[in-house]
Amino acid sequence: MKQSRSMLPVLSLLLLLSASFLSAQEINLEPTPYVLKVALEEEPLPMDSLITSAFVLSATPMGEIPGLSQNVAALQNEMAAEIQPDWPPYRTGEYILEFLHRKVFIAYDEYQTRVDVALQTGRFNCVSSAVLYLIFARSAGLTVQGVSTADHAFCSVILPGEIVDVETTTFHGFDPGKKKEFVDDFGNITGYSYVPPSDYAKRNSIGEKGLLSLILQNRISLLERRRQFADTIELSVDRYVFSPDADTEGHMVRAFLNYAALLNEGKRYVQAINFLDRAVERYGWKSDYQKIFGVLSYNIVVDLIQRELYEDALQKVEVYRDSGWIGASNVDQLGSQIAERMLARDLKILSVQEGIGLAGELYDKGLLKRDRFLEYAVMLHIRHSEELASAGDYLGAEERIGTAIAAIGPDNRLINARDVYLHNYAVGVHNRFASLFNNQEYSVALRLIEAALERYPESTILQGDLSSIKRVISTNSENHN
Repeated sequence: MKQSRSMLPVLSLLLLLSASFLSAQEINLEPTPYVLKVALEEEPLPMDSLITSAFVLSATPMGEIPGLSQNVAALQNEMAAEIQPDWPPYRTGEYILEFLHRKVFIAYDEYQTRVDVALQTGRFNCVSSAVLYLIFARSAGLTVQGVSTADHAFCSVILPGEIVDVETTTFHGFDPGKKKEFVDDFGNITGYSYVPPSDYAKRNSIGEKGLLSLILQNRISLLERRRQFADTIELSVDRYVFSPDADTEGHMVRAFLNYAALLNEGKRYVQAINFLDRAVERYGWKSDYQKIFGVLSYNIVVDLIQRELYEDALQKVEVYRDSGWIGASNVDQLGSQIAERMLARDLKILSVQEGIGLAGELYDKGLLKRDRFLEYAVMLHIRHSEELASAGDYLGAEERIGTAIAAIGPDNRLINARDVYLHNYAVGVHNRFASLFNNQEYSVALRLIEAALERYPESTILQGDLSSIKRVISTNSENHN
């Protein structure tokens, strides 16, 4: 069976959800007791452990294992009676494969990896047939190792002075490089290409546990095809503990990532992080986790933002920034988004002064960029000034603008607002001056203008009024004399 190398992309769209979509707390990360026991045994495994392991890893009901083990023993006895004492080991190894194809193997089925089903129905694939060959060859006194390639598995028999490959999926698979019949049969039956010993870079020799663990890997691959990622976790853990190496560890990590991605797709971000935290605590940190932790952390914050829980979102950003799960660019983006939404929400209910304080606090925390802080600060300061201007207190409004300029700098919008307030102040004084002037209350009008010019000496309107009143007073004085 082809060993699946695909991994669910972290952000991929999942169309089907597993019926066993368990919560992160329900996923078992510990190996099953049987696997833990056999994992401690040295190779070559005792025959009873070898046979029982083949059934247990095939998910054979425990009640059926004793009967199936007896069937295996009966076949082994039958085979032993047919093997001639004077046969060399080479012939014995060849005969065992022929025996299995006569007595057990009936039809090749790429996905039929279970040893119990192979015995009961005759349907087999590369893994189930290789495991059965291992069991029967071991009972005949031969030493056998497994061989795995990218998408296939078979056996090698270690003989005096040579190692002979055994492609167990075909009757002619013993020492396949020497048989034309094998070349004709193998590709047609399995769809694979034989990888000879000379192509060592594509082959990986594995022990008995490694070969047995491929039963689990093929079961995992079938579950992955059905997107039942929760169900792959326990099998992946069992495979790693049963036969620990870089390959089984990598497949276990992939199972963890696939399940976390499934939770992410279901918007169960916190459960996904909790699950991965447990996986890291139990089996250690892997660099492969960095990306999914970043995605989940980002999505948690976005979810909080969408639910308008801005304070919680801000707290998470700070935690994930410190942990390194969210990069600087995303921290800036999320922080800015939170700040903008907090201001949009809170400015509706806060006083202007409180709003200015909030904008300043968010700026000090680095959540508002300088230009956005200035936007809000200018808007709020002008709004604050308008409270006085709308009541006619233009000088008070101008003073507030002056305070704002001193605080945030000479922004053109503030300067323009200040000029408007001063202009309006001058216009108001001019109108009162005109009324006094028209009523010939010249001395009162003069005091009004002089006082106003002390506040706004640059006003051309007030300067003009001062000139007018002085001319009138001067003329009246001359006429009086």
